[in-house]
Amino acid sequence: MNMVTSTIMIIRMVTATAMDTATTTDTVILMDTLTTMMFPSARSSTHKSITIPSMERTSSEIWMSAILATTLVGCAPIVFLFFVPIDASSIHSGPGRNLLNILLSFAVGGLLGDVFLHLLPHSKPHSHSHEHVHEDGGHDHTADTIVGLWVLCGFTVFLAIEKIIRGRAGGEGASHGHSHSHGHSHNKEEKKEEKKDDKKDKKKEEEKDPQVTSVSAYLNLAADFSHNFTDGLAIGAAFLASQWIGYTTTFTILFHELPHEIGDFAILVQSGFSKRQAILAQLSTAVGALVGTIVGLLAHNIADSSLWVLPFTAGGFIYVAAVTVVPTLLEHTSSATQTIKELLALAFGVGIMALIGIYE
Repeated sequence: MNMVTSTIMIIRMVTATAMDTATTTDTVILMDTLTTMMFPSARSSTHKSITIPSMERTSSEIWMSAILATTLVGCAPIVFLFFVPIDASSIHSGPGRNLLNILLSFAVGGLLGDVFLHLLPHSKPHSHSHEHVHEDGGHDHTADTIVGLWVLCGFTVFLAIEKIIRGRAGGEGASHGHSHSHGHSHNKEEKKEEKKDDKKDKKKEEEKDPQVTSVSAYLNLAADFSHNFTDGLAIGAAFLASQWIGYTTTFTILFHELPHEIGDFAILVQSGFSKRQAILAQLSTAVGALVGTIVGLLAHNIADSSLWVLPFTAGGFIYVAAVTVVPTLLEHTSSATQTIKELLALAFGVGIMALIGIYE
């Protein structure tokens, strides 16, 4: 027994020397494993003699890391918005309008890419049971149906909200009835008066339009809020798992948010927000991520109960892209060159989401 103990001590000394007198937890565990494998009879004495220092993270450290990471994800992309060369006053001119349309196309690509490459693929719990896969043909049709219903639910809720708000605002077509009231008059004075009336009506419409179009902007912000909530859930759960997983998840979400923020910024400016208002509005949606992080840290097993948020958000994003942004692009006639630029911007938005999905 003394021989065994001496041999163990020699192995420890040699290993420590080779490792530059390393005393980390991993080194101690490695030595313990080697000596136990070589001398099984010394297992009990080895375990008694080795004291592994505790590497447990405190609850406050986990919370602080998760909150700081979420703050970084919410604030860092906003910095880039200050360098986007558009604002509400420049989007009516030729170059400004063309640039806005390119950014809006990029937003469509980012939104739809996020829906079909991120949100929907992650909307179902992943099952690793091969037996279950063979039993049902490799597909859970009930889960697919539920995901589809939540997508439709999100789309319908956003549609209902916009219809209700537009109805309360008086509708879009309420003020179009005056423009042709004097259409058959041949008197020059009456024509002049008609033009004046038309200008007044146009001014009224322009005053109403920001209120009406801002509905879609607020819907987009609502979708962003819920999307950021799911990001927060992911960050909270990741930091509960380990510090390294938390940092990896944070930087993945950060790169995912950068193109999103630029596209959302373009949508807000198109809807009548000033550059400052759009940036502040985007910053306010970061609260959703903080709420999600807190919920994720408090509720360890919330993953399954929150799966509906992803397809619901996907439905909202589809609505914003298809009903709000795409019609805006179709309203303005573009040259062939401009159209190609817009399509390339859309493809670029999808491509970024695809790359992030591959390395996520």
